[in-house]
Amino acid sequence: MVDDDRLLVETLRAMVADVAQFELGLLVEVEVATNGREAARRLEADAAYDAVICDFSMPGLDGLALYEGLLARDSPLTQRFVLVTGGAFTPAAADALATHPVPRLQKPFDADELGAVLRPLLTSGR
Repeated sequence: MVDDDRLLVETLRAMVADVAQFELGLLVEVEVATNGREAARRLEADAAYDAVICDFSMPGLDGLALYEGLLARDSPLTQRFVLVTGGAFTPAAADALATHPVPRLQKPFDADELGAVLRPLLTSGR
């Protein structure tokens, strides 16, 4: 999980664990990076994550730039990436998002929406 908002991270961490356990029967470990650069370092070092849930808008390296960096390296994590958006996009951001088939969660979202996005990622083989 990548987000610079610590309160949201803790809420989302609990939601992910609940959805995984109660909907999918899985126990998951949720790792958190509080900015895009930290996430990029971790993801470059280890591509074995089942899913990457990343905030679209963060200072520094934002979610779309993180995704595009993974795409440039042909990382398999691009197939396991989810962007969390607040919906306020510049025209350039909207155009960039239109070119990438990245699953998105629109804030605010509920456990059912989270489950719908996570289910295929957590239940499919790598």
